[in-house]
Amino acid sequence: MACPSKELTNRDKLGLIAEWMDPRAGLLRKFLFFFYPYDSTVEMYDMKNNKKFLRRTKIENLDSGDIFIGNVISVFSRQLKIVDYANILTRRLMSQKMMKVFALIKPDGFNRKAEILKILINNGFKIANLRMLKFTEPVVRQLLEKQGSSSNFLAQVAHLQSGPSIVLELVGENALEKLKKVGGPKDPNVAREEEPESIIAKMGGDEVQSAFYYSSCLEHSVEETKLMFEDPKIMRDPLLHTVVLEDSTCCVVKPHVMKEGTFGKVLSDIEDKGYKITAMQLFYLDIAKAEEFYEIYKGILLEFTDMVQELISGPCVAMELTSEHGKDTVLQFRTFVGPTDFDIARKLRPNTLRAKYGKDRIRNVVHATDLPTDGVLEVEYFFKILV
Repeated sequence: MACPSKELTNRDKLGLIAEWMDPRAGLLRKFLFFFYPYDSTVEMYDMKNNKKFLRRTKIENLDSGDIFIGNVISVFSRQLKIVDYANILTRRLMSQKMMKVFALIKPDGFNRKAEILKILINNGFKIANLRMLKFTEPVVRQLLEKQGSSSNFLAQVAHLQSGPSIVLELVGENALEKLKKVGGPKDPNVAREEEPESIIAKMGGDEVQSAFYYSSCLEHSVEETKLMFEDPKIMRDPLLHTVVLEDSTCCVVKPHVMKEGTFGKVLSDIEDKGYKITAMQLFYLDIAKAEEFYEIYKGILLEFTDMVQELISGPCVAMELTSEHGKDTVLQFRTFVGPTDFDIARKLRPNTLRAKYGKDRIRNVVHATDLPTDGVLEVEYFFKILV
């Protein structure tokens, strides 16, 4: 039985190990990273030189929800990856509060992905990783190997190959028990009796076509997460990719949307407008990659540096979109997104994405391809070059 989680107090600080790739020296530097949740201040110590690297300083837009193992955060333009706990107290405080679990939106739930993601986000889950794919039989069998004795194993294998799926790594307080409630019992009939508001109760048909899957225990969750997000063969297997690279446009959901919890709403608006998501993956971009992606704007837009800083400030989600309205997807979507300037969008195009969810010229919801000739090129950058 899990110990009850302890509430953080004004005396608590979180001690973690963080890594930063120093681009000038070409070295991976390790730091003792201390985070004070009650005022969002940070201090850092260089572990190799045993000296203070950053005195205690408040970091804007950083809160305790960003502090979990595996996350990448931006501190004064340095991208730090949190790789471990530095002490037993932090491990005890955070092991329940920022627990990671694996989940999967099945092919029969794919068309309701925005709704499922909104449910998960509204219940306090953060998306630490996400990838859309089309399963092959060998990968399905690896994923479900512990269910090999199940009577519907072969039906599950066949179903997961029947269309696109989305694999997720979710983070949240006491995440496994919470996901059992939010996801529901894996038999939809049982779910409708015991957890009628759960995802499987609302969207599942039977135990095979149940719309949603999640790991039954933390041990399985760790194994399934490693398989789907860390196995190099699976990450690079072209047979799993869903990208089409034909009359498509690139849409990059910016980090502020992921942090604010409006990702599901943005997806819902995009699909309701008639756009089909044909590829989707979460990325943590470094400065070099962000500058490379935005290279066309360098020297043209005064906000170039700020644009780069926003794109590396947390996870972003890149998508390939096609349109049910025919060709000219790039220009159609660009119009739907709205003017770059949030204030102009709000006044002149109030129904656009940027008018509804934007904050300013930099935190303006999404990047959308500007030129028709660049649509496929930008999609290729994320789904051919970066993966």
